[in-house]
Amino acid sequence: MAWDAVVLFRAGREGLAEDDIARGRLDQLVRAMNGDRTLIRDGEFLNRDGLRLRLDDAEPQPPILN
Repeated sequence: MAWDAVVLFRAGREGLAEDDIARGRLDQLVRAMNGDRTLIRDGEFLNRDGLRLRLDDAEPQPPILN
């Protein structure tokens, strides 16, 4: 699958987690992010070149009328 960026989240302070625990945490994270997309800011967001990205709030833009 083609991709342009990735966001990495810490699973927990204890280090590596067992597969079933990691799967459950990932499911909780996905459900939480579906409800609040701003949670992506809690992770490390990187582009495909490995450069760290920062997500800022967008300023409201006036509609473009043709």
